[in-house]
Amino acid sequence: MKFILIFITLPLMGIGFLVKRYPNMIAGYNTMSRKEKENVDIKGLSLFMSRCLIVMGIMVAVCYYLFLRMGWPTAASFVPLFVPLISVSYMLIKQRKYDHNSTSAKRNKKSMLIASVIVAIGLLPIFYGMFPADVKIAQNRMVITGMYGTTLNLEELKSITLSDTLPAITYRMNGLAAGNVRKGWFKLRDGGKCLLFLSSDEAPYIKITDKSGLQIYLNARTPEQTRKIYRKF
Repeated sequence: MKFILIFITLPLMGIGFLVKRYPNMIAGYNTMSRKEKENVDIKGLSLFMSRCLIVMGIMVAVCYYLFLRMGWPTAASFVPLFVPLISVSYMLIKQRKYDHNSTSAKRNKKSMLIASVIVAIGLLPIFYGMFPADVKIAQNRMVITGMYGTTLNLEELKSITLSDTLPAITYRMNGLAAGNVRKGWFKLRDGGKCLLFLSSDEAPYIKITDKSGLQIYLNARTPEQTRKIYRKF
């Protein structure tokens, strides 16, 4: 997540400084006709956009570490998404006072609608992934529900145990990592990989190992709920 913050914060601040010097970088303004540009207070607009982008970059980092400090890791993981969304919406609304073209209001509404739809589409899988995984056993099969859910044949399993620790994980390969919630495929420090269905950082974890050596770790939001799932086995 630290690398993501760097890739978001520094470019935003860099673009903020550049926009003031090169106003043609501003989306919408660079596609206007010469007559339309004459109706834009470009000096005021470029200064406004520059300040917003720089503040946005700073706020992404500040809010992220503030939420972590307050013990809200899940909220912190959404900061890189929600801070830019709120900031861009504010910018689209406030920039109107610098643009005196009659068609600008309609264009801004269209831009906000498109941005909202894109963000909503992006949020749907995240909200879906926040629901805890469950385990269902029937007809000699184990079904792990939810995002990245899978079906396992009980005959192919080597062991199912409770563990107080997780293996050393280096990075996410293909999955969701939002605060305490981690689901999908993750790379292990020893070079292997594992499948996670974690809804919290609290032990114990249900460790499922199949005969090929693949490890699956699963837990619920509370230790009691995790043990309840384990008793199904």
